[in-house]
Amino acid sequence: MDKICSKCEIKKELSCFYNKKSCKFGVASICKKCSGDRRRDQNSRKALGLSPLPKKRVYNIELHDPEYKYHTRLKRIYGISIDEYNTILSNQNNCCAICNRHQIEFKKRMHVDHCHKTGKVRGLLCSNCNQGIGHFYENINFLKNSIKYLEITNK
Repeated sequence: MDKICSKCEIKKELSCFYNKKSCKFGVASICKKCSGDRRRDQNSRKALGLSPLPKKRVYNIELHDPEYKYHTRLKRIYGISIDEYNTILSNQNNCCAICNRHQIEFKKRMHVDHCHKTGKVRGLLCSNCNQGIGHFYENINFLKNSIKYLEITNK
């Protein structure tokens, strides 16, 4: 069985890699030659008084930012930017489109209400209103029947 070294990108036999149980195939991702070259580079940098080469990948801080994640989720799922979200919210006077309660009354942001068939954004709803529509499967007849039921039983 062969494996490609992630450093030199050459296909080599598994015996050319150090054993490492936590990795795929039980061997390291870098071959023995590349591993030795890296170690020599580290030692020579140390001898020259330079900072060592980074051992781990530097992660993009934006990816761990909750606001950044929310903005990208809006774009990916609903196809709207945070500016478009804020425009919709201001057009609704910062209130839920159904119950008209203000955003300040809620701990979380308004939910983006969208048609599950077309994907079109309809507006922003509080959690309760959004779940209510979901529990009625977005079926207008179910909602009308529930209104009739409440009118009859609340007399």
